[in-house]
Amino acid sequence: MIRKLRWRFILSTMLSLLLVMVVLLTAVNGLAYWQNTNKVDGLIDLIASHEGQLPKNIDAATDKVREELKLSEETPYETRYFTVYLDEGDRVLGVNLSHIAGTSGDRAKVLAYTALAKDRSRGSLDHYRYRMMPKDGGKLLIFLDMQNEHNLRQEFIRNSLLVAIIAFFATFILVILFSKRAVQPLIDNHLLQRRFISDAGHELKTPLSVISANVDIIELTEGKSEWTESIHRQVDRMNSLVSELLKLATMEERTALRRDFIDQDLSAITEEIAASFQPVATHDQKKLALDIQPGIQLLGDGQSLANLVSVLVDNALKYSPQETTVTIELKNTGRQGKRLSVSNTCKDCPDVNELNRLFERFYRADPSRSRQSGGFGIGLSMAKAIVQAHRGQLTAHLKDQVITFTVTLP
Repeated sequence: MIRKLRWRFILSTMLSLLLVMVVLLTAVNGLAYWQNTNKVDGLIDLIASHEGQLPKNIDAATDKVREELKLSEETPYETRYFTVYLDEGDRVLGVNLSHIAGTSGDRAKVLAYTALAKDRSRGSLDHYRYRMMPKDGGKLLIFLDMQNEHNLRQEFIRNSLLVAIIAFFATFILVILFSKRAVQPLIDNHLLQRRFISDAGHELKTPLSVISANVDIIELTEGKSEWTESIHRQVDRMNSLVSELLKLATMEERTALRRDFIDQDLSAITEEIAASFQPVATHDQKKLALDIQPGIQLLGDGQSLANLVSVLVDNALKYSPQETTVTIELKNTGRQGKRLSVSNTCKDCPDVNELNRLFERFYRADPSRSRQSGGFGIGLSMAKAIVQAHRGQLTAHLKDQVITFTVTLP
């Protein structure tokens, strides 16, 4: 349980960190792309406002434009662009390649017709950003080369991803190192709770024994009465509760030591427990139907597995009506593991939405019937703890007034 809790803490922490890092990386790279695109569009607009030529004198631009675009004296010489003029019939009238060296006239015409087909005033083609605007009855298309910006953006994305990956794994190592300290208060609380159950159970045994002995003396001297019988019943009930609590504490200690697990014959254990309940079933006018596949082996604690089968069969017999059958099945389903199921008809069935609550400590779907049957709401929680200690799963299913508890073990 402690290891599982620790890994849950590590997993939740790393998933939260991963989510934050993905959001931050997306936001940072998205913001960088948006700012770069706005700057390029601003340069294109500046070229468009000067008849398709970027002014060599940056003073021709307004102070606001110079500040927003961060223009310098080198900007006219660093900016690579070309323009294409089209007439009213979208035929090429001229191509200006004086500000770019890596693009041919034919390539410029292809890009112009591609942009024209998109029928958008702005957009991106290959590593160019373009703007299409009307001019003298025709069209002027301005293409600005973004290859350098594209390369810088790709390098920034790679570097940010590399830093994020290194930071993620460094954090993962730190979380592993400090996770035990982080969950230590929960571990201490769990150990104190387990110790309290064990200590309280042992401490309650003495006063209960004294009360029972005193009542016996009263009955010897004063005779039996409905009051002394009531005290005896309540003492017996409290003794049963204490025994259940001590059994629960002992079971948790046994199953916590997984390294002590050895090969167990689950088929033999199930048959033995079922046979021990046969007289109880006969007395209560009920039947036990067994369908147990022989020779099913697994790694576990024999006493705990016997308690598991005993709890499920006892629970089925307690809460099934007379003249009904309790079915016990054990199968090896291969990859799905070993499956043990105990089914019984229930007269007052629990709500389907509350089936999972049956495994909570001290929870009882019908408290009045539980008191009549002597239940305390501990058995199924004990069964679930045993199954979890064996890395299995315990589920409840209700259909046509038949409730089935299914144990799946690896």
